[in-house]
Amino acid sequence: MEPPKPQRRLGKKTELKDGRFSREAIDAVGWKQKLCMVNVKGDAAKEGVVYDVAEDAWKEMPEGMLYGWRGPVAAMEEEVMYVVDEAKGVLRRYVEEQDAWEDILENKRLKGAEQIVAQRGKLCVVSPSSGISVVDVAAVPPRIVPILLPEEFEPVAVHILPRMPADQ
Repeated sequence: MEPPKPQRRLGKKTELKDGRFSREAIDAVGWKQKLCMVNVKGDAAKEGVVYDVAEDAWKEMPEGMLYGWRGPVAAMEEEVMYVVDEAKGVLRRYVEEQDAWEDILENKRLKGAEQIVAQRGKLCVVSPSSGISVVDVAAVPPRIVPILLPEEFEPVAVHILPRMPADQ
């Protein structure tokens, strides 16, 4: 018999009382026990906030993080944050100690990126003009692999589902 699992209690959290973040649908990225979000998508002037789960508090986003947020963002295992500069087609990694984004790879397939997801050392990037590209950031140097789609199909969204154990 298994021991009972501890019960998680959901409680009220500090609200974000800021109209700047209600103009359009935006993505939030979980990173290092924090929730990071900006008020505008794409390569435009924006404002950002970070919700610290441990402190139950909203804070202004660090300047360097905000400055480099120039396209879709994803976090690998909530530890490493990546952005695709949609205008330049450059993949970058956030370096917290420097509050700066480090260039990893530039490729025309990344231009116009609309979505990015990260899992197990790989990023899937969706661009209307290039389709789906997989970037292996664990490889040295990082490499990009295009995913061929059936004719007349175009990507709408990309999701990474957990693997199911073989015995199920």
